[in-house]
Amino acid sequence: MVIALYAIRGGNHIEVDTVPGGLKPWQKLAAEQMLGGNRPSGISLPDVAQACGLSTPHFGRAFNKSFGVPPHRWLLIQHLEKTKTLLMESDGSLADIAYECGFCDQSHLCHAFSQRFGMSPGAWRKNYRDQSDIGPLASKTH
Repeated sequence: MVIALYAIRGGNHIEVDTVPGGLKPWQKLAAEQMLGGNRPSGISLPDVAQACGLSTPHFGRAFNKSFGVPPHRWLLIQHLEKTKTLLMESDGSLADIAYECGFCDQSHLCHAFSQRFGMSPGAWRKNYRDQSDIGPLASKTH
């Protein structure tokens, strides 16, 4: 059973879904803010758990219930989504993108990206750009 609650973010009311045993809305927002974006490299899971007023094991279980994946997996997914954005929007090298997205090196990025999306970042970028060049009207001209 999902219980809808309301939270305030930046002066606006937003709906935040909670699940029994999951994080409270304020904890969920705090965890996203601390783990996501351009977070300092010194943030650890115990730091986030403490900010949410929970023990590290309890935080991990509640995070998993709230987000559907453990914290480290969620963070990896965030890094990979940022990678996709940079692959679409920039011509940066894979090594530079890997570093900017929080991977220790290009090899680590390539391994994680291939496991998640079934192709290397370079192949994904090429495929995305090939698809973007076709456009919606190109297929109707034949």
